[in-house]
Amino acid sequence: MQIFGLAVKTMGMNMPNTSRTLIWLLAATLLVSVVFTAFPMLDIWASGLFYDGGFQLHSLPFLQGLRRVLIAGMYVFALLVLAVFMLRLLRRQSLRAWGFALTTILVAPLGLVNGVFKTYWGRARPADVTFFGGDKTFTPAWFYTDQCDVNCSFTSGEGGAIATTALLIGFLAWPKLGPVGRRWLALALAALVVLTAGLRVAVGQHFLSDTLLSILLCTLVAALLYPLFFPNKTKRFTLSYRRTRAQHSAIGDPVELAVPLAAAHRPAVQAFLNGNYHEGFSHRAFKKILTARGGNAIHAGAFFGDMLHTLALYADTVYAFEPVLDNYILAKHNAATLGLTNVALFNAALGAKGGFAELKTHTEAGEFRGGASSIIKRKGYAPALLERAPMLALDNLGLKNITLLHLDIEGYEAEALMGAKALILQSKPIILLEDNPKACAAILAPMGYTLAFSRGSLDYWALPEDMAFVNSLNGA
Repeated sequence: MQIFGLAVKTMGMNMPNTSRTLIWLLAATLLVSVVFTAFPMLDIWASGLFYDGGFQLHSLPFLQGLRRVLIAGMYVFALLVLAVFMLRLLRRQSLRAWGFALTTILVAPLGLVNGVFKTYWGRARPADVTFFGGDKTFTPAWFYTDQCDVNCSFTSGEGGAIATTALLIGFLAWPKLGPVGRRWLALALAALVVLTAGLRVAVGQHFLSDTLLSILLCTLVAALLYPLFFPNKTKRFTLSYRRTRAQHSAIGDPVELAVPLAAAHRPAVQAFLNGNYHEGFSHRAFKKILTARGGNAIHAGAFFGDMLHTLALYADTVYAFEPVLDNYILAKHNAATLGLTNVALFNAALGAKGGFAELKTHTEAGEFRGGASSIIKRKGYAPALLERAPMLALDNLGLKNITLLHLDIEGYEAEALMGAKALILQSKPIILLEDNPKACAAILAPMGYTLAFSRGSLDYWALPEDMAFVNSLNGA
């Protein structure tokens, strides 16, 4: 029943990849087949549990009535599937789900179980074999024989039909239910299958192997048909990187990072490939600011995470932002490899308000821009050159005690500052940012900030009370 439940969940969730389910179903079918072939008397033992000079349960009116109700329910469900399929066909609506359901009914219980095995395999029913007062010879599962001419024991028609019905009900209802509903549905369907198939054993009309194999074979057929109607459209991509080690004497021990080979032309990657930190002065400044002031740091434009380890060494918490997916994946990998548990890394851009950003991640020649990927402010670029990412405003994140605000986001720094005014006024951080458009002074000056100095690609901004300390960094 666990295998059956896995199939219900897999198909009900419309999962594109059913390979794991198929492997489990094949393994279970093979195991049951081997066990009942190697130990055929298991069938006699199981049927014998219900035999006492005859299969007494077979004559109980209640069970006969219950069987008729269950059979009627299976027929009603099959007709309902056919009716909905025809209606959707006439209306020219999507047929995938109902086409899958109808095809599974036709191929599994009707075609394979009743059309092939029950018609041609010739296995006598338990009540007809000599072990239980009949005149037929008992034969193990999968043995082709002539002990029955029509409507034979192997495999169970009702077992296969109820398994198919339950599986398809789960498939159709699963996406519409919440976690609790799905749990109860799975339990109810499993109980229905056990009841219907178990009754056939209890009344002497099928061996245990008949029912188990019928359930497994019908579920296996459904799993094989599923990819025909819901093909796997998952695309895989690879991210090529090289592990390399760099050292900075002012920071301490060497650090080993995975660097993106697609961005090997970028200065930050080239520096690490040569065993050096990129913008070493910035690393020293991070260390001095956070050592002296403590608190948390914001780091936007994380690229592959080449600055995360330095920030994490000296900040209480590092809130890092990287909107380009390939960069984010490597930064996340590097943070995890280095054990930087105080780094909160977001796959998002920063702006004046929340929403989404379009980033140009490749040149027109197809070269990956890496850390130079930028938010576009005009339309017209080919979609293959672009990537979409969430955009966040820092003021909406509830961050506090920010000592260092570092923005290197390729010309979008002013917009990020617009979305961080409340945070800046509350935390009064030292601000390091790249400002190639020279647009940030108009935002920072009214809040009392003054440009202390520029070094490398970064401008260092501070409030009057921090100016002497920040200017002292310039001699580091």
